[in-house]
Amino acid sequence: MTSASLLQTWTALRDMHVTPRDGACAANSPPLDQEFAAGTLIGDFQIESLLGRGGLSHVYRARQRSLDRTVALKVTLVRETDTHNSDEGRTMAAVVHEHIVPVFSEQTVGAFRLLAMGYVAGPTLATFLAEQREPRVSFACRTIRDLAQALTHAHQLGILHCDIKPANILFTPDGRAMLTDFNVAVRRDTVHASSQPVGGTVAYMAPEHLALLTGRGAPAAVDQRADLYSLGLVLFELLTGAWPFAESDANTDPLSAAAQLQAIRLAATVRFPTNAPRLSPGLRSIVEKCLAPHPADRYQSASELADDLDRFLTDLPLRFAPDPSLRERATKWIRRHPTATVAAVAGLLIGALAIRFESNSLMLAPMDRSAVNGPISVAAARRAVEWDRRGRELLADRRFGDALSCFDQAVALNSQSASTHHNRGVAQFRLGQFSNACASFDRAIELGNTAALLLSHRAAARFALGDIAGAESDFTRAKEVASDSELGEVLANIREFDSLRAATP
Repeated sequence: MTSASLLQTWTALRDMHVTPRDGACAANSPPLDQEFAAGTLIGDFQIESLLGRGGLSHVYRARQRSLDRTVALKVTLVRETDTHNSDEGRTMAAVVHEHIVPVFSEQTVGAFRLLAMGYVAGPTLATFLAEQREPRVSFACRTIRDLAQALTHAHQLGILHCDIKPANILFTPDGRAMLTDFNVAVRRDTVHASSQPVGGTVAYMAPEHLALLTGRGAPAAVDQRADLYSLGLVLFELLTGAWPFAESDANTDPLSAAAQLQAIRLAATVRFPTNAPRLSPGLRSIVEKCLAPHPADRYQSASELADDLDRFLTDLPLRFAPDPSLRERATKWIRRHPTATVAAVAGLLIGALAIRFESNSLMLAPMDRSAVNGPISVAAARRAVEWDRRGRELLADRRFGDALSCFDQAVALNSQSASTHHNRGVAQFRLGQFSNACASFDRAIELGNTAALLLSHRAAARFALGDIAGAESDFTRAKEVASDSELGEVLANIREFDSLRAATP
């Protein structure tokens, strides 16, 4: 089954919302009796337009007349038979955070409970996904990181959201994610210690939350890690546009569906779609840790998830999820050291200057007979120097592909320049061509360049290829031969190598 058809069959389950009132499914509850037309006055509010509707409430854009401000007004019908008194207003008022929709007031007017909240003009994440937009990985990770920070604040106050899903995530016009709808949230304080987190949306529940819904679990088993499971499902959906489990045949009865989904999620592994955008091993590891079947194997707090996502976005090693790819860690290391790379290129310039002033000696240098059949002419040597100079300028501008083309031209004209082979290896390394980079560094060393920086660069390339012993040998030799001007950079590279090696599973 394709991801598109799988998502189509998921519609009923995604909308299956269970309320704390006797574990009832919203789809089976009587609808809100009345929908207000634009211009209707209710309490201090004048209705402007309908923003969304549910089985038990409607949300309107409204004008609060006393303060002359636009609000999102959630209107819920209060029935005498209700056994669950919503604490949503009190809960949202307690969690003041830049990524949580603020609450202004809560009151009862006649048969209606009115909750006035900050008006967020942007779409919900559900709308975003329904329009089949393809967000960039960085956008998805920033969004979930910000929401994890919001959950960190709520969890520190003892509040579980219990209904994390795309429909409860809004975007401001400038793209800031905002978490809303604490209608089924649970407060883990002394007053509400008996509250049971049985509300939520079935499709986005963690296995232990589903077990509680079916009567097979304990309330204490549902904690902040259940919210992180739900957030992990949202992250997967945002990254891939698909669903991580084969759950399309789940029963549409809420209790039967809960039992089926629990069994599937406890037994199945996360399935990344083959046609999804390429996700790095580190990012897959973050998702898999969020969706671990057992809470003990997940992130233990929202702050841990936020930290790992922030580290992923800033090219740092992950702290809490496994960081399985040696190549990815090495590439991140390169990205984190732009100034060190510029310093290394500056060091290369010193060796390259000799070519500019000693072109006559090039005619006497040993020839690489596989590349040329006779002595290198002065004109060819000068053209090689010019290509090398252009390549170094492009390297400093981080135009690595263009720089490599220049160094290829220089090598074709003069295959005996150790400095050019070194420069070429740096460009190849920055492009992730670690095997080619090793070959270029090897050639530079064969031609007599045994500078500490070159050995250090080859060590990094060997490390990226998984040759730990070779990297150790090069770093040891680099430290032995380093000049005073090179020693600081070499030692910094060695410290980074030791850190990466310690993090290697």
